[in-house]
Amino acid sequence: MSKSIYVVISSTCTNFGKTIRAIGKVRYNHASVSLDEQMHEIYSFGRQKHSALLTGKLVKENISRFTLDKVSHVDVTVFKIDVTEEQYKDITEFIRDVYSDREYLYNLFSVLTYPLTKGLSVYKAFTCIEFIMYLLTRLDMEFDKPLYEYKPDDLLTMLEDNIYYQGNLVEYVVEKKAMTNYFDPFSVPDCKESAICLSKLLARTVTLRKNELY
Repeated sequence: MSKSIYVVISSTCTNFGKTIRAIGKVRYNHASVSLDEQMHEIYSFGRQKHSALLTGKLVKENISRFTLDKVSHVDVTVFKIDVTEEQYKDITEFIRDVYSDREYLYNLFSVLTYPLTKGLSVYKAFTCIEFIMYLLTRLDMEFDKPLYEYKPDDLLTMLEDNIYYQGNLVEYVVEKKAMTNYFDPFSVPDCKESAICLSKLLARTVTLRKNELY
């Protein structure tokens, strides 16, 4: 019996997302993966709290993260990818392993330096699109350049035959759960966590490990 995963690329309404789209001249700035059609389990690499950019990791998303509870339209393309039971189990287990592993970080430096470097490969760190590209390699898809060089917009061509929905995410998602702590103000523990994440990311960026990326 076959199953499906859903890749979602979106134009988020954060200032960071708007800046990325403006500088990169792209339609979409964010990429996520859902383990079900209605996005009850949707994951991506991003900040844990809206006010704490540096504390990025693999997070479980919902509609509040996309809309910031203030906009009624979020432009998305959803791709449906059919997989075998074994592939679905592999993807699910890998996502949950990464989600529970505090050593995985958001590859912020790759995003910030992309216009100059075309991305950076950092051990146990992903950008949102880099994570999606890596998941696709686990489905035996092959690509002709490093995963960190891809942009969400690239999937519009690469997965053209898998487009399942294009339009407003708010209209697509039926169940709209509220985010309980995403909008909490920046705190002292956040400052501490930000410093720890930044120091780890700096150390890993300086000592790039080419043969052990993920």
